[in-house]
Amino acid sequence: MTDISGWVTEELASVDLRDKRLNNRCHLLLGTFFAKCQASIPVACRGWAEIKGAYRFFTHNKVTLESVIAPHQDATLMRIALEEWVGFQ
Repeated sequence: MTDISGWVTEELASVDLRDKRLNNRCHLLLGTFFAKCQASIPVACRGWAEIKGAYRFFTHNKVTLESVIAPHQDATLMRIALEEWVGFQ
């Protein structure tokens, strides 16, 4: 998929951090990190405000490993459900 924003929307369809602003920040960060997947947070982000927002996001009490991973797990299960057979080679 060449449209990063469309992929982010699909991938995070079930994100629920119990705060719309956190959900929006999660979308923004996934798109940012996807575009520069090997970069550090300061390098991937566009300016000090975005860097600060990323660090605030990751230290927020509603943002846990489980809450960030859950939408990826849901999206993976949905993709698997569309396939006739899934296996490893």
